[in-house]
Amino acid sequence: MISNKIIITSIFMLLSVLSFAQIDQEISDNQLKKLFDLSNPVDIHEEFSKFVGDLKIQAKYWFNPEETPIEAEGNAKIELVLDNKYLKISYTLNKNEIKIEGITLETFDKFINKYKTVLIENLNYDMILLTGDSDDGGKTIFYKGSYFDSIRNEQLKVKSIVHYISDNQIQMELFSYFEDVETKIKEFIYTR
Repeated sequence: MISNKIIITSIFMLLSVLSFAQIDQEISDNQLKKLFDLSNPVDIHEEFSKFVGDLKIQAKYWFNPEETPIEAEGNAKIELVLDNKYLKISYTLNKNEIKIEGITLETFDKFINKYKTVLIENLNYDMILLTGDSDDGGKTIFYKGSYFDSIRNEQLKVKSIVHYISDNQIQMELFSYFEDVETKIKEFIYTR
């Protein structure tokens, strides 16, 4: 038979575990609330709202720097997502029979005081991750990062310059470094 001492000890241990679990949950809830409070959008995120809407896009791709770029036209939809912290650009380009689709997510990370962006397209599996700075209040953002170039089968350094020319026009230039030589590989001009 189980002694009263074992039963009382077991009950005490169970109550202790439940009490600590409740304390842990309260700490986790408090940490989560604090994180959400700290991550409220700032003025830079509100600036993104000026670009929301449907835009036309003119694109140039340089697959070989010595050749004429391939040009394509299409449409872009710009919207704010995830509590207005991210600018999402979804675009579709048409070149002859080829349909190019892509997504860009851009934000300002107020914890590290840097811009961040990710670029993806259906042309390949490359995911370009960039971090950047601006010295003119976000009108021009200079990004740097790297990506795995699936054509060359190697990791390459990359930079991007995004010019918010006006509320109605954005220019994005993308450069890669082949054997440490900077080469323009993409240019997009979005116009309302």
